Amino acid sequence: MNGSDKDKHAKIQPPTKLAKVTLLVGGQNAKTASQQVLGPAKKLRFKIPEESSPRTRERYAAGSKTMHVSHSSASSLRRLWNVDGAEAWDDQTGNIQNQYLNELSEDESSLAPAPEGEVGNQNWTSKIEQAKNDPALQKARNRNAARLRQADQADLKILSKYLPSDISSWFPFSVQGPSDVFEPPPEWLEEVLAIARTPCSVPKKPKVKFSCDEESIEHNTMILRKCDWDMETLFELHRGTTIDHGSEFRPIEQLERVVGSHPNFSFLKTILKEGFQYFLSRELSEFERLEEFDAQFERGNHKSASQENEAVAQGLLESDVKHGFALPIQAGKLRLVKGVHLQPGGMVEQFGLNADGSRKRKRRFTHDLSFSITQQDASINERVDMSRYPEMVYGWCFSRITHYLAALRYHHPGQRIYISKFDYSDAYKRMSQSPRTCAATVVRFAEIAYIFLRMAFGGSPNPAAFSGFSETLTDVANELAMSRYQPCQGTSPTVKETHATIREVEDDDTEVAPAVLPALEVSVAGRTSNRDCFIDDIIDCHLGTDENLARAPHLVQMAVHVMSRPHGGDEMEPVPRKPLLGPDKLDAEGRSSERQVVLGWEIRTRTFEVRLPQDKYSAWVSDVQTVRLGQSVLLQDLESLVGRLNHAASIIPLSRHFLNEIRNRCVRGPKRGKVQIRLTAEEKCDLELWESFLTIANKGISINLLVIRNPTRMAWSDSCPFGLGGYTLAGTAWRIRVPKEAQYYGDDSVNNVLEFLGMAISVLLLLKEARDSGEKFPCLLVLGDNTSAISWLFRSGRVSKSMYYYPTIKRIARHVAKMVTESGAQLCSQHLAGSHNHVADTLSYEGSCRNKVNALTGDCPPNDVLTHRLHRYYSQLIPDGFEIHQLPAEIESFALSVMQTTQKSWIRKERQRTKDRTGIGDDGKCLPKSGDWEMTSSSIQYPHRVSDCCWQGDSSCNTEPMTSRNREDLLQDVRSQWYCRLFETPLAVWHRRSGNVTGTAPSTSRTESMVDNRYTQKSNAC
Repeated sequence: MNGSDKDKHAKIQPPTKLAKVTLLVGGQNAKTASQQVLGPAKKLRFKIPEESSPRTRERYAAGSKTMHVSHSSASSLRRLWNVDGAEAWDDQTGNIQNQYLNELSEDESSLAPAPEGEVGNQNWTSKIEQAKNDPALQKARNRNAARLRQADQADLKILSKYLPSDISSWFPFSVQGPSDVFEPPPEWLEEVLAIARTPCSVPKKPKVKFSCDEESIEHNTMILRKCDWDMETLFELHRGTTIDHGSEFRPIEQLERVVGSHPNFSFLKTILKEGFQYFLSRELSEFERLEEFDAQFERGNHKSASQENEAVAQGLLESDVKHGFALPIQAGKLRLVKGVHLQPGGMVEQFGLNADGSRKRKRRFTHDLSFSITQQDASINERVDMSRYPEMVYGWCFSRITHYLAALRYHHPGQRIYISKFDYSDAYKRMSQSPRTCAATVVRFAEIAYIFLRMAFGGSPNPAAFSGFSETLTDVANELAMSRYQPCQGTSPTVKETHATIREVEDDDTEVAPAVLPALEVSVAGRTSNRDCFIDDIIDCHLGTDENLARAPHLVQMAVHVMSRPHGGDEMEPVPRKPLLGPDKLDAEGRSSERQVVLGWEIRTRTFEVRLPQDKYSAWVSDVQTVRLGQSVLLQDLESLVGRLNHAASIIPLSRHFLNEIRNRCVRGPKRGKVQIRLTAEEKCDLELWESFLTIANKGISINLLVIRNPTRMAWSDSCPFGLGGYTLAGTAWRIRVPKEAQYYGDDSVNNVLEFLGMAISVLLLLKEARDSGEKFPCLLVLGDNTSAISWLFRSGRVSKSMYYYPTIKRIARHVAKMVTESGAQLCSQHLAGSHNHVADTLSYEGSCRNKVNALTGDCPPNDVLTHRLHRYYSQLIPDGFEIHQLPAEIESFALSVMQTTQKSWIRKERQRTKDRTGIGDDGKCLPKSGDWEMTSSSIQYPHRVSDCCWQGDSSCNTEPMTSRNREDLLQDVRSQWYCRLFETPLAVWHRRSGNVTGTAPSTSRTESMVDNRYTQKSNAC
């Protein structure tokens, strides 16, 4: 509604001579069975337009009618709201209340189909499935779908001659996730507190001995012999001891009182009763099993666990034995154990923490369940059926944390945010394995064989199994936060007074950096603290309120206390047992801090950035330089480097496609012996770029660049073998020609590369616009109609090295990635149908170069004339202020250099093709010896003004102007594609569900999104 309409309806008296319907929204709803009081009524009346259909006017011709509607009775509200564009009238204020009705319609409990003939979104929002037993998700879906439909409908009312230049008109809202905030029942909190006060009996001492001395090993071997070498019988012999299943956790009946309704409880209950099981897709025959066992026995362990590291590896295994995690027996008798499998051991190096928060290097023993000798699928990991385990969502933990922090800072600007972290000690080794799985998880050192009674570090299903517990534990902590729990009601015995003190804050003069609202918005209303987990790490993010700071040390520790068997004390535990939460790590990480290392990254909430810790930066840059400057590199060293860079790529998205080729060298290389790999020049250039990426990560990357955002700047581009062109939403247009001196002039084979160059120019122009306007953290959306060019912006590492234009593609990709990363910007791309890319397509034309004439460029007009024509005929598709300019010098220079590289690639292609096709006696095709031509700005520039050339054309041309319908199609095509991608993004990427312990919310799923209904794996029903 425009300003004049608002003034017209600003009177208290409604218009006369129109049928009216009064609507009471809220208040006492006489139609509800409960007679529930819904709050003060809001009296609205509909003004029925004179141009309404006869049926509508006849329906309301009897004068003023009144209808009582509750806030939740959205179906009735929608029936009135969809009456031929009727407007709502507020008798008290005399204002039009369309927005009020829009907000109410977003709260519908079911999604009504889109009105017939709805434009712009191809009705895909009307096909969103109902979320069964998940009202919060369905409410969020309805709200977001309604907003998109309303935005599309609003496009029809745009009366401007030009495209809207305000980017918020294209992407007017963020997609909001479901809000699961509720107050758990008081009875549940009472159960939690009661169980926290309930002591647990300490298991009995086992009959086997957990020591590696000769006497203990012989004793254990004798007991296993008495059990007929059957692990099943051994476990039956140890019922009620520390070996028994579930001995590290609370009794099942206690857990059921707290988490019995949780979706993961059935899976957890099975593990606690029967032990962790390998579900295999194929069983080895007895012959195959023994053949593999003998081969593994003869080969021994990996070199990383032998030679200089053998003593360390055996020391770590002895520690596992001491704590009852592994059973040592005589290696010579191992073959007699029923169903036994043998795997090699290895060593990896990791970082740990001291009590003061400083980092230390530590080594971890690994059990390689992926290694096989006799057959490709003889290993356990190769045969595991992962579909029978719970979904793993921990891989997106860091992404969910950054999205939550962004929403929290955006809605609470200027306030401090703290993070604390809790590490569940010896996580895997708390989970008892089934007898059959124990026999399949064995390593040998010299004359001692170690049968793992608990989960080993190296099994592919182990993260899923332990996450079934840790995700549930995290949900308990989140539900405690939503309850009225206070530490005075009871605490975990592991909490110390020092845990309530803040560990680290920034200087007082350090500014609290602002956040940009993500495109996928986590609801933080009533939820100023949140916990997420990555396998055994539980991360607590909370606003710096007094209540949050007081409860932060207790929530996770209380959840651990009520789900795990409390430590009985060193004197009472029959086998040495480590604390559930390591005291050193509690002091170092369990206290609220504005700086916290989370999953290997240092998050600074005050400056709102993520940094690569200095120790990692120094070590990794040194490794990159060593590999890049060396003649060759050991395969194992290259694999280690790839693993580290892959970790760094999690916060530098554009860096990923400069790792693919190096990773492929590891995958395709031989695996035996000390393999030396010589990297190519291109691969070393990628490593050189990685050095700059690591430096940027060490200095800090804003969280605003790590979350999914709506675009803040947008540009279009197009190309053909004769020219390129494009424009930005700010009105900056450009076009350059392919020089006729270039051998590839007019050759269609080069078009994909030119399309990629056009998109790169769009990116560089948008970066310049953002820099000139002082915009921080711009999000750039570049649109084009070439799918190859769109994918190369992010996946150039997948381009085959045998492709003739490979050097050109890599050069463009490196330059774009470097400029975007150094500028502190986000980059995204989207396909645009060629039928909607009229302006950019016109800018790439000149004369009759494509064997057809474009009416606007047929007479080869200079830039100022073409600008005038586009304003006259294509105004609906360009922003106000649209003008064709010459490219800035630095961008033009880049385009020239890319064209030169393309020329050389084209000549190599043609020479190879001529060589392949030329027979004896044929002359072949005459090609130049060099790809050089005279490169100047004038060779690619179009004349800028009429005065710059001898153009003799007419400023008029014979064509039909574009209509508002073309503008609507363009706007809605861009918007609908963008929001469709947002709607389809799995919730697990950006939003953790809370309220699944006692509430109705389901667990976070890998497949659930704002569009699709959730998909439940078979394992969830176990």
